[in-house]
Amino acid sequence: MKYDFDYRPDTPYGHMVQLVRDHVEPGVIIDLGCGNAAIAAPLRDLGFTYVGVDVDPTSLAALSERGEEVHCVDLRAANLLADALERVAGGRRIVAITALDVIEHLDRPLDVLRAIHGAMASASIPWLGISIPNVTHFDLAAKQLSGRWDVTPVGLLDETHVSLFSARRLQQDMARSGFLAGPVHDFERRSSDQAYPADLPTLAPASMLSRLLREVRMSADEHAFTNQFVRLFRLGEIPASAPDATEPGPFLSVILRTRGTRPTLSDTLTCLAAQTDDDFEVLLMIDAIDDADAEQALQQLEPFDVSFRSRVRVERLRGHDRVPPLNRGVEMALGRYVVILDDDDLVFANWVEDFHATATHAAGAVLRSRAVTQEVRRTGKGISDLEPVSGFRLPYEARFDFMQHLRNSQSPPHTIALPLEALRSLGIRFDPELEVLEDLDVFLRTAAWCGVVDTLAITAVYRRWTDDEASVNAIPWSTWERAKARIIHRLDATPMLMPEGTSSRLFFLLFDVETLRERAELAEAKVEALERSRSWRITRPLRAVSKIPGVRRVGRRVANVVRGPSKPSR
Repeated sequence: MKYDFDYRPDTPYGHMVQLVRDHVEPGVIIDLGCGNAAIAAPLRDLGFTYVGVDVDPTSLAALSERGEEVHCVDLRAANLLADALERVAGGRRIVAITALDVIEHLDRPLDVLRAIHGAMASASIPWLGISIPNVTHFDLAAKQLSGRWDVTPVGLLDETHVSLFSARRLQQDMARSGFLAGPVHDFERRSSDQAYPADLPTLAPASMLSRLLREVRMSADEHAFTNQFVRLFRLGEIPASAPDATEPGPFLSVILRTRGTRPTLSDTLTCLAAQTDDDFEVLLMIDAIDDADAEQALQQLEPFDVSFRSRVRVERLRGHDRVPPLNRGVEMALGRYVVILDDDDLVFANWVEDFHATATHAAGAVLRSRAVTQEVRRTGKGISDLEPVSGFRLPYEARFDFMQHLRNSQSPPHTIALPLEALRSLGIRFDPELEVLEDLDVFLRTAAWCGVVDTLAITAVYRRWTDDEASVNAIPWSTWERAKARIIHRLDATPMLMPEGTSSRLFFLLFDVETLRERAELAEAKVEALERSRSWRITRPLRAVSKIPGVRRVGRRVANVVRGPSKPSR
C-alpha cells in the first residue's frame, strides 16, 4: 500500500532518522518500500545519499520527477532480491538499508529478511533499520477482550498487514535471519489509532476494569504503549538451523538460599534428597563474600549420591543480600513452579509430591501448603549442635485469606509454590528495596492475579531461632514496619481482583466495625447523662475522699469484713 505520510521528528520516521544520525556513518542508504520517500530530505540534510526502492510504478515516477534516485524492486521475489540490491548499489559503499512499514506487508518475512542479509553480507553493509507496528499495544489487547478487532485503512491493524509482530517475534525473527540487536528508539503512543470507542469499559482510562488491565499489561513488559518498534540491527550470522525443542523442564525449581555459614544446610539438602517425587531441580544460590564460606556450602553437598547432586545447579553470588539470589533463581529456573527454601528450613518427604498433585487440577494458581513451627537454639557450631526449645506448633490457618496475610503472614516461604510463567509474563520480581518480607510481597502480588489453591497438607517445619541470629531479633522493628508499609502502598496503588467470598467478608467486617462504633457512642452518651445527673453531683465529695490512699485501705478492710472469708478454690 502507498503511504503519503509527511516527515516529522515525532514520528517513527523521525525516530529512525535520529538513530541513523547517531549511529551510522555518512554514505549511501537504500530505503526499501520507500513510498513517498519521507526520510529522503532529512537524511540528505545529515549528509547521506538517499536511494529509494519500491514496486509501485506510480510512486517511483513521482519520486523521479522530484529528483530522487529510485529503482523498481519487488521484495516478494526473495530469491532475486540479493542480485537486485547488488545492482541498486552499483558498486557504491552502502552504509545502511532501511525498511520502514514494510516487513508486516510480507507473507513470508523470514525469506525476505534472509535475502536482505545475503545482500548485506555480500556488500559488507553494517546496518539494517526496521520500523514495524506493535500488535501487543494495550489498546488492541483491551479491545480484543471486548470481542473487537477493528481493521482500518492504516494504523496498527492496517488492512494490508499480513504479518503481525510482538517484541518477542521481532527479536526471534531477526535472530533467525542473522541479525544482531542494535540501538533502539521505539515510538510510543498512550492512545493509538485503535483507542475507540472512548467509553469502552476495557479501554476507557477512568474505568476500574481498564485500570486493572493496564496494570497487567504494563507489568508484562515495557511495550504496553509502544506503537512502532523502531530499531537498528547489526549484520550477524544466520544460525545453521533452528534450535531443537528443549526437553520439558522439571515440575518444581527449588531456590535454596545460603550464605554458607550454617551447618543446617546439610539437613535441608537431606530433606530434598529424601523426596518421594523427584521431579524437581535445586538452584543452590551461595551468596557468600568469603570463599571459605562458599566452600563450606559445597562440602555439605558432596556426601550426597550423584542421582541427587546431578539435579543441583550451583550459582555463586557475592552481594550478601536477601533479594538478588531470588531474582537470579527466577531467571535460571526451568520448572513450572518455583519455591524458596532457606538453609535452615526442613521439608517432609511429601513436600514436592503434595505441590505436584495439587498442580494437576490447579495449573497456574499459587499453591499453598502448611508448616508447623518449632523454636530452636544453638549449642555450638557443628551440624548437631542445636536443640529444640519447644515442640511443634501449628499457628497458620489452613485456608488462605488475603486480608489476614496483610495483617500477619500465615505462609512461610517454603509453603508457597509460585507459577514461573506468571512471574515472567507479568514481570513480577522480588523488590530489592525490601530488606525483609520480600517473599510476602511477591506472594501477595502473584496471588492477586493468579489466585491461591490450598493443599491443606502439612509438609514442612519452620524453624524459629531464639538467639540473636534470628532475623526478627537481628533486624530493627522499624525495618519490618517500613517493609510492610511499602507492600501495602504498592497494593494500594493497584486495582485488585478479589477471590470468591470477599464481598461477604468485607460486609460483615464493616458491619462489626459499625456495631462497635454504635455501642461506643451509646456508652459515651450514657456516661455523659450520668455526669449531668443530680446523684452524680451529690456524690462528688465522696468520690474525692475515696481517692485518698488511707481511706481506700480502710475501705478495703471494711469490705472484707462484710464479705466474710473467701471460699477455697477447686
